[in-house]
Amino acid sequence: MEKYITALYWSFTTMTTCGYGDIHPYTTNERITSMFVMLISSGTFAFTINDIGKTLSKLNLLAV
Repeated sequence: MEKYITALYWSFTTMTTCGYGDIHPYTTNERITSMFVMLISSGTFAFTINDIGKTLSKLNLLAV
């Protein structure tokens, strides 16, 4: 199970491009927490970018 969590952590880190900095999780619980935080952060970032896109689209319609 530990190898599976480690591989899953690696794929989450690669997909979210968080990188492999000086601070990284050592235990399984830390890896699970890090993956959860990366998932929430990615969702928040996507929501923000989508909201900005919708706002700009509305402004573009008003300008025409």
